[in-house]
Amino acid sequence: MKIVLELLTVIELLRAFLLGEFAPKDIINAGLLQPKAM
Repeated sequence: MKIVLELLTVIELLRAFLLGEFAPKDIINAGLLQPKAM
């Protein structure tokens, strides 16, 4: 399960980066907060 969560986090980070909707700081924060949301 941990691998799945890591993949989902990576996908979210890549999508946010490609869309350019978030600043790097926001991406890091989202990555740290995601496990709690799950």
